Amino acid sequence: MLPDEILTKIEKKHRDKLEQFKQTVMTDANLVDGPNSPAALQPIRAGRFKSITNRFADLTLMGDRHTLAHATSTPGLAGYRVSLSIAGHHRLMGRRLELPMEENFAWVYAVWGHEWADYSYNLRAIFGGSKVGTIYYLLYLSEDLQPIPMPDAETLRGELIQPGVFG
Repeated sequence: MLPDEILTKIEKKHRDKLEQFKQTVMTDANLVDGPNSPAALQPIRAGRFKSITNRFADLTLMGDRHTLAHATSTPGLAGYRVSLSIAGHHRLMGRRLELPMEENFAWVYAVWGHEWADYSYNLRAIFGGSKVGTIYYLLYLSEDLQPIPMPDAETLRGELIQPGVFG
C-alpha cells in the first residue's frame, strides 16, 4: 500500500480523534515547563487504533509538549519541543510489534498535519532497540507555533522524517 493511501485511510477513519489528541497535547494546561509541572507526570495518550497495514496490530499514540528551556536545560531558550510516540501491539498476543515505517510516517502526518510533520525528527535510531515497536518523533516549534530546526542545545538527535514523503 502506498504512503498516501495509508494516510488517506487514517484521516478518513480517525480525523476527529486525532485532532482532539493534537489539541490536548498543545493546550497550555498540558505544557511541561519544569520538573514540578503537573503535566510532567503524564503524557497525553490516544488509542487503541487499528493498524492500516497489519490486521493483527493495534497502536497507541502518546505525546507531550515541553518548553525548550526545560527540555534542553537551557534557560531562556524560547519555543517548544513536542514529542509523539507510536507503539504497535499485537491485537491477540499483546506483545509489542513494529509497524512499517510508511505507516508510522502516515500517523505522524495525520496527527500533526503537513505544516508540522515535514519538520519532525525520527528518533528510531536512538530508542528503537530499547522498546521494540515504539517509534519516537520530535517536533520543534517557535513560541508562535511555527516549525523550527532542532536547536543546537538539544541532546537527543534524530533525522528529519523524509520531508515531502506525502503529496
